[in-house]
Amino acid sequence: MQEFDIQFVCSEWEHIRRRIKTVHNGSKVAALLGGCCPIDVDKNCVPPLLIIRASAYYQYRNLLPFVEEDVVSWAIEMTLGIACQVQLLPPLDVVPRVQPPLNVELRVQPPLVAVSPAGQDSPLTQPLVKTRTIRRQNWFEPLKLERIQADWMQIKQLISEEDKDGEIAEALSACQPIALEMDEYPPTLVLQAINAAAQATLTRHATDGSLMLALLNEIGHVCRMKILAPGSSLPS
Repeated sequence: MQEFDIQFVCSEWEHIRRRIKTVHNGSKVAALLGGCCPIDVDKNCVPPLLIIRASAYYQYRNLLPFVEEDVVSWAIEMTLGIACQVQLLPPLDVVPRVQPPLNVELRVQPPLVAVSPAGQDSPLTQPLVKTRTIRRQNWFEPLKLERIQADWMQIKQLISEEDKDGEIAEALSACQPIALEMDEYPPTLVLQAINAAAQATLTRHATDGSLMLALLNEIGHVCRMKILAPGSSLPS
């Protein structure tokens, strides 16, 4: 397997941006990443931590939510086949108020203070991006069907809180995880729909990648998705 280092990431950066374009809002994210530069890979973290820097403050402000929602790390894993974390740094003219150690599981990044040009009053310091304080990342645990099934009610509830139009959350309430196929990478999570409407909705969102992204935030792993029709079963 290719070593995950900064040279490898830089050489594949355009492919990663193209992969992001395939998901909802992906063109916006890809455009923002065009103004960012990978600067380091910390292999002491598990999974390894890719550090990127925005070249302008508006890129930092608008890209940060997508980094925190793992859209960028998902695209890297789908493109390169290597799980990683991503930390987004502000441009050099924006200074962190305090730089605490990175929390691997929560991945909370500090609020920022914009530096005013010389001779101008500094703006009041305040958090610029609201971050989610609890995240069910499970990078350190192997993906297991039993854990997904045991946490399914809580997973659906957390997705419901973040799903703005409610379509994915509503469809997930009418399905159950019944299998996890591990013969290929990434593994395939099989969901059994209870009704045809849930099957159609989940199939659509599985096709465009949004279902996988919703589940990624809660189970901590990239999965392909397979949606079974009501009453059907897996082939033997």
